[in-house]
Amino acid sequence: MLKKQDIKKHDRSNMFSLLENFSEQIVNSFDIVKNIQGNNNVSRYLNCNNIICCGMGGSSIGALFIKEIISKNLDIPLIVNNNYNLPNWSSKKSLVILSSYSGNTVETISCYHDCIQKNINPIVITSGGYLLKESIENNLTHFVIPSGILPRTAFGYMSSVLLLLFRKIGLFKTVDYKDELKNTANDLKLVKFNFTQLNDENRALKLATQMKDNNIIIFCSPSTKSIGYRFKCQLAENSKILSYYNYLPELNHNEVEGFTNLINKNYCLIWINDKNDSLEIIDSINKTSTILENIQNQYFLNKSGNSYLERQYKLINFLDWVSFYLAILYKTNPSPINNINKIKK
Repeated sequence: MLKKQDIKKHDRSNMFSLLENFSEQIVNSFDIVKNIQGNNNVSRYLNCNNIICCGMGGSSIGALFIKEIISKNLDIPLIVNNNYNLPNWSSKKSLVILSSYSGNTVETISCYHDCIQKNINPIVITSGGYLLKESIENNLTHFVIPSGILPRTAFGYMSSVLLLLFRKIGLFKTVDYKDELKNTANDLKLVKFNFTQLNDENRALKLATQMKDNNIIIFCSPSTKSIGYRFKCQLAENSKILSYYNYLPELNHNEVEGFTNLINKNYCLIWINDKNDSLEIIDSINKTSTILENIQNQYFLNKSGNSYLERQYKLINFLDWVSFYLAILYKTNPSPINNINKIKK
């Protein structure tokens, strides 16, 4: 079992405290959106034809997450654009949101220049840098989140600010996520004790221990795709290991056959789903996990909660802790991203 000195030795940038304060980011997002900066007339976007969320890495995962949350309550297309350019079909009728924690993400800045050429007024979510400077100088609608933390640990801000922005614009006709978001923050605050204690009751630490030294495969339901993708990214950036991710029902039409001739049996299969997934999806998980019985290490994850939003946030929080503890088990500082920084330079 890990000890406090193990965490202190390897977590030299204190990611532990950032995970511990995850719920506070959601709470603080209400004030951030309330104190909108620049042009505060966001209602002008109410009749947009589509939404384009531009960002990379930890700055874009919040948009993928929120897209999943609101998919049934949004009447227009929403895409997450991880690229240097806006789609060719973007226009003045597009709501373009530029999410860059640092404000200096090259790809997102390139999309900003596309906005200028197309005469599109984007909304910016950032903590500083070039995009904040441009937002101030050009009176763009923008939201400033606290600086000084890693982009991937700012998930609470990057997701909830976006959801509250959509609510402020008036894009939801029948659902108001305000109370759900507040209740979620309260519940996350109550359960954080469970993930900070280094004992047998810490399910995140227990799962990390079971995953160590295994090849990780993450299979999701359609409603938890962003959760699986986020977990894959967190395992790479925090735990410094590769993992594989896909989702049902597509994987049952191709790669399920790829398990037939596995030579290395050292696999850990993580199943992620929501309690309100369709009966067809639940049945597929049960049948597929049985067919893959040669993989002995299979774990099934979902969370309880009064709303889909609450359950999704709980999964994110739980799996972030798993990736953190796995890094410590590998005697690794989870914060540095040396290879990514080399590429950026």
